Amino acid sequence: IPYEGKESETDIIVVSPAGITIVEVKNHKGVIRGDTSDHELTQDRGRGDEDEDKQFYNPIKQVATHAYRLGGYLRSKNLSTYIRTCVFFVNPECELQLRDREGVLRAQCPVFHVSQTEKMLRYLQSGTNCLSERAFDKSVKLLEQLMK
Repeated sequence: IPYEGKESETDIIVVSPAGITIVEVKNHKGVIRGDTSDHELTQDRGRGDEDEDKQFYNPIKQVATHAYRLGGYLRSKNLSTYIRTCVFFVNPECELQLRDREGVLRAQCPVFHVSQTEKMLRYLQSGTNCLSERAFDKSVKLLEQLMK
């Protein structure tokens, strides 16, 4: 997604009558911990040695950047619509221990574990920012152009 001289590479963009949602997919295993507002989260791979902990860029922040760029790109093509986000941890060997001190980020960007796939699908199918048929068609065409 090109915008403001930079690019974002997204995992999944869902376009439905319920709106547009970007899904950031992570395949980490082990315990994932941290606060949703932190710049990085910690992955404890379960080897019993704290030196084995790995820091990685918070996917909530990552997907927010993708949404910003996609929204800007669509606006530059005369389509203004809200972009929703979520994060999906797909590895069943992953345990999420995330806090949300501000009580805001997880509500704005839900985080789902693979055991919550049905819940994530309900999230994708619901939405208060419904796309008109015209906006839906234009969104799909613009995204198809990006994939070429």
